[in-house]
Amino acid sequence: MILTPFERAQAGQERTALLSATITATREMVNLGHECDIQITAFRNLLLMGDAGKALRAEEKGITAEAMKDARMANQAIVALANTLDQAFGISA
Repeated sequence: MILTPFERAQAGQERTALLSATITATREMVNLGHECDIQITAFRNLLLMGDAGKALRAEEKGITAEAMKDARMANQAIVALANTLDQAFGISA
């Protein structure tokens, strides 16, 4: 099937929109993962403080658990986005 110039232009715009959305989502997931890593590292430092960090650890425990869940979710999303780039554009990460 031969596409008209308008159909080719539309297909190009759709590919560009998909690529742009995938790149934006990847950037957001990388940033989320980085924020989670900061929280997890801060909690590990509290663990190293021993009894001195005990009170703050109690406050940060729930936040850190959520950060760990978010980090896992962000990593899974990055894998899915990388698969999209590979399948749709032949870009391998």
